[in-house]
Amino acid sequence: MRPSRAEIHRRRGSVKDPRPGPGLCLVELLAVLAVVAALGAATLLVLHVCLNSPQARLAGAKREAQVLARWLEGAFSRALRERRVFRLSLPASQVSDDIKVRWDDTGAVERFNGRGRLAVRSKGLVSESVFSPTFRTLSPAFSLYLYAPPRTKTTEVFGSIVVSVFGRVRFSYGPP
Repeated sequence: MRPSRAEIHRRRGSVKDPRPGPGLCLVELLAVLAVVAALGAATLLVLHVCLNSPQARLAGAKREAQVLARWLEGAFSRALRERRVFRLSLPASQVSDDIKVRWDDTGAVERFNGRGRLAVRSKGLVSESVFSPTFRTLSPAFSLYLYAPPRTKTTEVFGSIVVSVFGRVRFSYGPP
């Protein structure tokens, strides 16, 4: 059977089909993209506010303080195991996020960095302590006050790390 003349014109596109095609038109696509962009921006804003809240900064500082306490314990146990003397450089009467261990036999330096999440200040004027594995003593002992950055005049100490003369590390929450 041969197609009619109207059918041939419709197939060639001269007669428009009133039904829309299966795809999206440009206006619909732009509307969907605008809605998705608005939802993404709102989500990023909420995440930014939640992650930069004082509670989130304090929680991050507490986790970092526990890491610092374990790092100090590791340095003492390594010195005892390998019978090596080391010097611990502390931030004396200033706030810093950097503590260094320098091994006397090799001169190698290991560094703990609070990565902007933890700030520490040494109590007193001591800027260096020496640990001797022969006598298992640290001279002088020290305490570190812990702050959650950014530190301002109203920022309070949230905890402390006390290192005894025998190299025992004690971490506690609350003011010292």
